[in-house]
Amino acid sequence: MSNKARIPNVSTRPTLFIGAGGGGRDVARLSQVRYPEGVCDLLGLDQKARGEVLVHLKKLYPGIYVDSDQWEESVFDPMFAGEEPERLVAPVGFTPLDSPSGQYIIEHVATPPFLHFGDWSRLQDIANKSSDAEAEGNRLYGEANVYVNIGDVANQIAAGIEGLRTLAGGDTWQALVGYGVPVTEKNYRIELCFSLSGGQGTGAALVLLGLIAKQIENDRERFKINLHIMLPGFFRAQSDEERHEQRIKALSVLHDLAALKVGGGSMEILHPEGKIELTSRHTRELFNHLFVYQSLPAEMSRYESFISRTSQSIINAELSAVAANLRRAQSNALELARRTYAKKRFAIVGA
Repeated sequence: MSNKARIPNVSTRPTLFIGAGGGGRDVARLSQVRYPEGVCDLLGLDQKARGEVLVHLKKLYPGIYVDSDQWEESVFDPMFAGEEPERLVAPVGFTPLDSPSGQYIIEHVATPPFLHFGDWSRLQDIANKSSDAEAEGNRLYGEANVYVNIGDVANQIAAGIEGLRTLAGGDTWQALVGYGVPVTEKNYRIELCFSLSGGQGTGAALVLLGLIAKQIENDRERFKINLHIMLPGFFRAQSDEERHEQRIKALSVLHDLAALKVGGGSMEILHPEGKIELTSRHTRELFNHLFVYQSLPAEMSRYESFISRTSQSIINAELSAVAANLRRAQSNALELARRTYAKKRFAIVGA
């Protein structure tokens, strides 16, 4: 029997946050930071217990971030008066994707690590891609960056998903159970976030979904995959031409998603060890729920405001279920006490 303070019976589940591109990366990272804090707020812990539980909850919500940009600190205004601004920094170990020029890839396609590009039908279309220039707002260039780094990205996805599976019964699991925080072991959640504005997020999204699908093909029913898409319109100083290009890019991604999810189209992912092939069995189950976010008129050209609101929407949707469990636990407290007392009294009489 644990001597640690008991906490109300509120369930949560292991969750992997994945962010692609600058906007998706920031939303996923901010949500990863906010979620364990939100759970602790609902539990109403004292400062000591909160600090101890928070350490373990953070391990329950790992993150993977796929972007070719360097990660710069962002500052978000506090949601309530009197609170400190939120500072979002890069997680330990984050490394931007390598982004060689398209011409360099074409010239070295017969040598490692670019051999797998030899089977890519779009290879010649990246000839104008600049060196070390991220995705340049081009979806195809963003996809090329992912394929340059596909071995590392695939390994991160595999390790992240396997990490969710192995949490049950591990040290983190045991510690939370010891505090009375039940963590469901029957299912897991993946939150994939990306923006339709940039080239890296739009270029990486389908590849990431495909890698996830292959990793969970044998236990798909245990995973809930939420896809969070941010519509264009929240970046600063956009020209009419840029807005038009972003709309076209957004439509192309949504079209491809529909062709896979609804149409059941097949999919191939380039990999140095051989193509990763997905059939309609995989593509029709790429995700469970699709959430679309659009900036408000007041948020136009206010990147941090839109990112913060999008993140909080994700958090609120998940915490609402936790709050409902908490209310049920509290409403049943009197009946539970009555039954417990009755059992104790019966035990005394029958002794």
